[in-house]
Amino acid sequence: MSKKDKLHALIKVMTPSEKRAFKIFANRHVIGQKNNYVKLFDSLDKQKEYDEDALIKSLGGLKYAKYLSADKYYLYGLTLNSLDSFHSNSSIDNKLHRQLHFIEVLFEKGLYGQAGKLMEKCKKLAETHDKYEELLRIKHWEREIVMRQGTPEGLVVFLENHYQEVHQILKVLTNRYMYHTTADRIFALHKTKGMARSPQDLEAYHKLYNKELLDNEAGALCYDAKRLLYASRMFYFHATGEVNKSHEARRKLVQLIEGNPERMKAHIRSYIYALNNLLISCILTRNELEFHEVLSKLTSIPDHIPSTSLTQDMRVRIFESRYIHETDFLIKFARFKEGAQLCDQIEQELENIIDQVDHAFLLTLYNNMMVLYFGAGEYKKALKWLNLILNERTGDTREDIMCYARIINLIIHYELNNHLILPYLLRSTYRYLSQKKPPLKYERLVMDTMRKILRTRNPEALPGLLSSLRDKLLPLADDPFERIMTEDLNLIAWLESKVSDTTYAEIAANQT
Repeated sequence: MSKKDKLHALIKVMTPSEKRAFKIFANRHVIGQKNNYVKLFDSLDKQKEYDEDALIKSLGGLKYAKYLSADKYYLYGLTLNSLDSFHSNSSIDNKLHRQLHFIEVLFEKGLYGQAGKLMEKCKKLAETHDKYEELLRIKHWEREIVMRQGTPEGLVVFLENHYQEVHQILKVLTNRYMYHTTADRIFALHKTKGMARSPQDLEAYHKLYNKELLDNEAGALCYDAKRLLYASRMFYFHATGEVNKSHEARRKLVQLIEGNPERMKAHIRSYIYALNNLLISCILTRNELEFHEVLSKLTSIPDHIPSTSLTQDMRVRIFESRYIHETDFLIKFARFKEGAQLCDQIEQELENIIDQVDHAFLLTLYNNMMVLYFGAGEYKKALKWLNLILNERTGDTREDIMCYARIINLIIHYELNNHLILPYLLRSTYRYLSQKKPPLKYERLVMDTMRKILRTRNPEALPGLLSSLRDKLLPLADDPFERIMTEDLNLIAWLESKVSDTTYAEIAANQT
């Protein structure tokens, strides 16, 4: 996304319905210069990439240039106000916000009876959707109204009940906060470290696992607390290698959401997120039937919600989840030719939304596409997607992914016979891994073997070197800190293909 033009970026992600609503909104709220702002809006909408010179030319040339900055600033605010109006009742939060404002207006006008009736409706909506912060504000207005209208006899009883209810709301909020804190800490470590790669990583995860909270489902006092409990378990057990426990937590999270239809409808993103994570563990547990059932739920979401509720962000999230898991599924079941064809399709669709795709998802997609092209024997295409990972700033990407990518980089260049560049890449990889922490055993073994390959002048010695590496890696395959070498691009299967003079795809298929 271009940093120099936020207005263009905003307009380009608006739906056709939102753009039509803007035209109506501008007609109602702009006096005198309506046509100028609509023309500027349309000109920006027509540009695929922002081009200020072309924009000025389309709007009247240099004489307009001095007004452009001010007009864009005003149009940006006008567009946001239009979107606010268009989506005013599109979420529970928006509805509650507006109703609370109406209660305040009626109260200030002295219409306490009307304010009280609206407050009861607002309270029911907030209770249905566990909106506890809003319930506190509602309780505030309830107290204010009773203090103005209530009888002296009933006031004492009301206040006693009132503060008991407020205390209960605060208790639930505190409980939810505790689960939120635990979930956020586990998620942050998982996003940074990924799978535990060392006893130190494992210990870091163990310290964050609050057994009193996470082993006690009955202790979660509201829907959100339960959701956070399952999310915490999901990430923790995934990081520590307890796949079946992680899968069970993901399944329970989906069941929780599906068991609350109103919450699911109001929070489609959370449902997409939960399905996304369940798809991951379906693949890890090799549950093909459940995988296709869950994928069907994901792809059918647009068919079950109003088009006005299906935002561009939701469409992008569905795109991410669908293709990441379809590619991952094809990798795990060694369907590389089919996967390479899917990658060609993904690349075309990705071009139009790449700026909107989540960074972590994008890197995962790049990795999956690299593996599928590698398995299909299309090494140049595999290298293209691997380079996109390697070119990322290190601090923005999980450490385990970056270490793994550098090892695979050596393998792909070896397959491409890029022997002139391999010595440099080998030194660079060694320096990178040494700076992070002592390399994993498989990383060091691959680098040592690659160094021997580069030094040998006898081609007949290569099978022996590769066979020796395979034999050294085999005992490491069950090590939880080393098994990343077999999870996506299986190094042992690749070595077996080199030694047996067959294709990687055939070896991988036999191991599924």
